[in-house]
Amino acid sequence: LYDLATKFTRFYEQCPILTAEGAERANRLRFAQQTARTLHAGLGLLGINTVPRM
Repeated sequence: LYDLATKFTRFYEQCPILTAEGAERANRLRFAQQTARTLHAGLGLLGINTVPRM
């Protein structure tokens, strides 16, 4: 989970999501949403509560 979070942070810094256009923006948003779901599920399995939004 730590590795996933680290890699997503690197992606987020290098590939702005909200300033991208069209399909690129939609793909980046989907990737961010799926990453959030994966982290949420993984932390839940470890018994760690997450906040709904930051």
